Amino acid sequence: MNQNMEAGQYGSVYSAPKKQKNPNIAIWICVGLLALVLLIGMLSVGFFLIVNTSSQVPDVVGLRMTDAVGAIEKSGYTYRTFNEESSSVPDGHIIRQSPSAGERLKKGEIVTMYVCEKEEIIPSSTTPPTPTPSQSQVIYLSAGTILVNRYPNSGIYVRAQASTNSAKVLYIAAGDTSVKLQYITSVGASDGTWYQVRLPNGSGGYVRADVVRVSTGYEGGTSSGSSGGSYLVNRFSTSGIYVRAQASTNAAQVAFIAAGDTSVKLTCLNSTTGADGYTWYYVRLPNGSYGYVRSDVVRWW
Repeated sequence: MNQNMEAGQYGSVYSAPKKQKNPNIAIWICVGLLALVLLIGMLSVGFFLIVNTSSQVPDVVGLRMTDAVGAIEKSGYTYRTFNEESSSVPDGHIIRQSPSAGERLKKGEIVTMYVCEKEEIIPSSTTPPTPTPSQSQVIYLSAGTILVNRYPNSGIYVRAQASTNSAKVLYIAAGDTSVKLQYITSVGASDGTWYQVRLPNGSGGYVRADVVRVSTGYEGGTSSGSSGGSYLVNRFSTSGIYVRAQASTNAAQVAFIAAGDTSVKLTCLNSTTGADGYTWYYVRLPNGSYGYVRSDVVRWW
């Protein structure tokens, strides 16, 4: 019995020690949780940056080119255009776009637009829609003069060089006077006079002199250009002025406008420099006739 008691006593005294937990496991769990938190944070920041540096491409299909360009630039994108023919889309309007509307792009990236281009029909110089000055009379304009498409029924091109065989830089649809071209200088070519111009986007090109006219300043509902008004009127309250058949004080008188009479409003179609060194405006009178008036005797109304 004593032996059993001793065995029991020794058994309780020499029982196996309890196994200690490994402290490294807790450390690795903490490291893993920290890494997970950092990963979630980085993903959140990345998503935030993507959302805030990109936006959905606007739908410009069917819009007039100038309106489409405005929508693209307002969204923070750049653009490029290509011309295509289409029987279902109006001239000068967008046929399709890439990327499609609703897709996300980073700001500053390119949206490609395909513009409907009807066949270019430039009226013959022998049968213009309205009387125009001769080539020798339209080559002198003041630098910065604003020019627009003169034809309501015909589209025109701005080209890379002063030639109808040169690459097309820009197409301006029939009747679209919202595209303003800034005159730089004149160039003589085998087919007539061409104007070197600056486009609204800052690039340059050439347009034939007989397909544009001087902007009145109010085409397309905007007050662009340097004219400051849509008509020309007599500027003198004490002196009458003449509208003449040619850009010369010796030319035949087409109309007389009395002193102080601002009721006779002349529509400016073009301008030229006369032999006297003055700028003359080629104008349409209220009765539909045409003539020239010297720039220093009229003002914009």
